Amino acid sequence: MVSVRFAIELALGRITLPHSRNPNSRLARHEAAAISRIRSQLHKGQGFSKDESGSHRNSQIEAAILPLCFPLMQAIGHRMAYDAAIEASVDPTLIDIYLSSVILSDSTWYSEAKDPAVRLSGSEQLEMQLDACTRGVARLEEWLDKLEVEPYIVAPIVSEEKWDAYEQALETFGGPQDPEIEPSGGDYVEELHVDNEVKGSQSAGHSFCHFQSSSVTGTAKL
Repeated sequence: MVSVRFAIELALGRITLPHSRNPNSRLARHEAAAISRIRSQLHKGQGFSKDESGSHRNSQIEAAILPLCFPLMQAIGHRMAYDAAIEASVDPTLIDIYLSSVILSDSTWYSEAKDPAVRLSGSEQLEMQLDACTRGVARLEEWLDKLEVEPYIVAPIVSEEKWDAYEQALETFGGPQDPEIEPSGGDYVEELHVDNEVKGSQSAGHSFCHFQSSSVTGTAKL
């Protein structure tokens, strides 16, 4: 129940987080709303009460707060990552891709937000992600070049030249098939099957003749 205790202490103001450098961003407001929701649960009570010592360590309160803890942790992490990306001057297109993905992870909250500066309908959220990803795909090669990871990639499929060299180095078995000499596919299998039947018939005939010969010889001896 560590996350529950953390959420309660945070909502009561006994724990404080580093303030956002972008307090008007959608993610900062989402974080604030997540904390406010837990605070509201604590203060309105919903039939819960403090124990005799005046503590909020009450199993009913903790049960009500528990489902809100994970969304709170996510909201805090998303906001901090967003702030850090802006502070580090990360490419705005990458930030937009991240932002659109985070918004879609809690699509319902953003579509129902009362603040018009935060609210986005479901279609607007999808359009936001599509626009960001379209701009990102157009710059993908540029970003990959900046990573300078090619010296560390050993997979031959990374480039056409390396793949061709890899194919040339593969060990081969046998030679090219001549369709006039070696039928392929089902015809070849069928021919083998017929040939085996002929050989089987010849072998059976030979055995029968040998049996007759032996019988005649035996009769003659008698």
